Amino acid sequence: MKSPYVQNTVDTTPLQLTTKNRDSILTVANTVAVTVVLPPSADMVGYRITVKKTTAAGGGSAVTVDGYGAELIDGAASTAAIDAQYDTKTFQSDGTGWHIVRSMIAP
Repeated sequence: MKSPYVQNTVDTTPLQLTTKNRDSILTVANTVAVTVVLPPSADMVGYRITVKKTTAAGGGSAVTVDGYGAELIDGAASTAAIDAQYDTKTFQSDGTGWHIVRSMIAP
């Protein structure tokens, strides 16, 4: 049985996340550039969303994570990039924006 906390996508851009789960994981198996749009932070206070790229880099296949509307990530940037296979970023909402609380670079 698939966990309700894991969502998968392939070659869809932009992907608007609609999760209401407290901790969600999105694995992205893309061959073209993909933009993942986070849900409105006001609806997700304290929630975490992890985005993991599962395919090899190259050919313009970066994953861009975008705040909802004009929402910022880490108070300054409106986007965050994940460009290498198995790299992961975890975002947490404070109600007005998103913060990167964990960033893992694959070995």
